[in-house]
Amino acid sequence: MRSVKVSVVIPAFNAGRWVARAIDSVLAQDWPNVEVIVVNDGSTDNTDEVCRSYGERIRYVRQENAGVSAARNRGIELAEGQLIAFLDADDQFLPSMVSTLVRALENFPEAGAASGAHFLRTGDSLVRVPPEGRVLPPGVKIGVVHDFFRVYAKWSIAWTGSVLVKKEVFDKVGLFRPDLRLGEDIEMWSRIAGRFPWVFVDEPVAVYNRNPESSVTMRSRLSFDFSFIYDEDEMRKQVREELWVGYRVFRREQILMRCRYLLKYGATGEVRAALRRISPAPPTFEWLMINVLSFFPPWMAKTVAYSVINLKRIKRRLLR
Repeated sequence: MRSVKVSVVIPAFNAGRWVARAIDSVLAQDWPNVEVIVVNDGSTDNTDEVCRSYGERIRYVRQENAGVSAARNRGIELAEGQLIAFLDADDQFLPSMVSTLVRALENFPEAGAASGAHFLRTGDSLVRVPPEGRVLPPGVKIGVVHDFFRVYAKWSIAWTGSVLVKKEVFDKVGLFRPDLRLGEDIEMWSRIAGRFPWVFVDEPVAVYNRNPESSVTMRSRLSFDFSFIYDEDEMRKQVREELWVGYRVFRREQILMRCRYLLKYGATGEVRAALRRISPAPPTFEWLMINVLSFFPPWMAKTVAYSVINLKRIKRRLLR
């Protein structure tokens, strides 16, 4: 398996401040056969200069700005490896990322993709996601996640920088959707997990550096677009029947999470529209609370939402 070639696709948009760190983390992998593909998505800063300084150590292409999905798709099309990983230009791999996930796919050849845990860095804070021992049975470090969507609803087990996919899988499920400006990665993992077994490794393989702005595309922080979440008809086309119950849980949690975010901005009308996408039967406590808040005046909904968030922060600090 050490002869297996792995292609790592790095889309970069105005990422001159960070892209060298991302590239270096891939070049430092302990796997001997790794290809680095950087797709400059129409940057206007010094991204081009930084990438060209690596010479033949990386494959570098530049395109007109078309968004992160188009950049990743360009990388997939150029990739020579049998396995493909993705890394945003402001994030980084840990040295054993590739070798860990290659061996995971070797142990479970029926799987279409594998992922590991990651560290979330916010300022000086570094948090492991998900916490150790929460996804697989006690004592198990690697295994197939049988109820993928129910687990994904609770724990972030498929963050973009911690995923390795068999290239042949894209021939069957298609490429990233360029029409999506939000959740394009979540939609892709849903397509893959909907058709293939998914392997999880309970050890960190990458670092997600949470920056105030995206390194790939400048998005509005406030978006009402839920197109990346399948409705019932789409779910039945994309997801195996045995995963439908779990997907409905996943869909509900994704929408509720974004409703909480929308309430912070007083977007009560958008919250009511979003809640209509999920069934209230049986209604959860959170669904009921969000539904009630969505009928408050916007300023009041914002005040309550921020109060709840602050209380949760205080609780987390006390429990440390």
